[in-house]
Amino acid sequence: MGQSFSEILNHVRIEAAKKLLKEPYLRIGDISEQVGFLDLAHFSRVFKKQEGVSANEYRNKLLGK
Repeated sequence: MGQSFSEILNHVRIEAAKKLLKEPYLRIGDISEQVGFLDLAHFSRVFKKQEGVSANEYRNKLLGK
């Protein structure tokens, strides 16, 4: 596979977060905890590295803002 366990786990977590970001009533900090990140800053770094945009930018695009 060429990926470490933590890279695979982060990918799975970010994919779950992307689904939750469709719900505008959920706070990004709450989403990061729900998918298993204890630190919002770490979640933000991993999300941006994987998706190329911040979680907030991703949400805004999803919601047409």
